[in-house]
Amino acid sequence: MSDDKSAKLIIIFVVAVLLLNYPIMGIFDKRELRYGIPMLYYYLFVVWALLIVLIGLAVQNRNRRKIG
Repeated sequence: MSDDKSAKLIIIFVVAVLLLNYPIMGIFDKRELRYGIPMLYYYLFVVWALLIVLIGLAVQNRNRRKIG
């Protein structure tokens, strides 16, 4: 793994820890519904999906050769 990928993954990890920590999650712990889903569950799903996309982009192999 290159240093660039390692740095990106460390940054994503730190952002994930901050987003999934109590003070931020406490903001969304309300009885309101968004699209029929409680705000906290909606927030957790969006953050989870965003983290998957960011990790996928960080580890994606961009050294593809054209054939032909």
